[in-house]
Amino acid sequence: MRIAHISDTHLGYRQYNLDERENDFYDAFNEAIDKAIEERADVLIHSGDLFDSPTPPIKALYVFKNALKKINGKMRVYTVLGDHDMPKRRGMPPHKLFDIRVLGVGRLEWDEVDGVLIAGISNLRGRGVELLKEELKKFDAIAEKYKKSVLIAHQAIEKYLPFEGAYELKEDDLPRNATYYAFGHLHSRLTARFGNGYLAYAGSTEIIRKDE
Repeated sequence: MRIAHISDTHLGYRQYNLDERENDFYDAFNEAIDKAIEERADVLIHSGDLFDSPTPPIKALYVFKNALKKINGKMRVYTVLGDHDMPKRRGMPPHKLFDIRVLGVGRLEWDEVDGVLIAGISNLRGRGVELLKEELKKFDAIAEKYKKSVLIAHQAIEKYLPFEGAYELKEDDLPRNATYYAFGHLHSRLTARFGNGYLAYAGSTEIIRKDE
């Protein structure tokens, strides 16, 4: 099974209040989708901040709708909510308008695709971090039943964002049995060996700051 992993596309972000910058984010997203189709991925994983806001502009929704038309059922799409597109109050995220699987709002959720475990939990911060840690503890026992497993999350890990208040997790808080840790939140691409597999931050599809 082939998996494409993208993250932090921030559809609808209008940097410097410029139309051109908003369109840059759409163009970068479409390039990523085209590449996933070209590589014949079976599953597309988006690890959070698909949209820049829980109330994205109509154009952002239109761009995503057209991307799903291009995918045309060739890939299953799994995502988690990031800190940007998570509704501020209890409510329905814009993702629910589309036929995609949003994993783990407030708890770990999982699915099986061709014998591969795909589990995820959406972004939790502040008082939700203790719940996040408790939910992540469930993963290893579930993953033991599978030869291959993926964990999707949109969280900062201390080792990679070592500033007080900037991270929610330390490496010790992570389960060890995932084959692939599909993380989002950091806008720079990063891969590292971890536990029984590889941990990856896909990075953002479009540059927002000079250090990305």
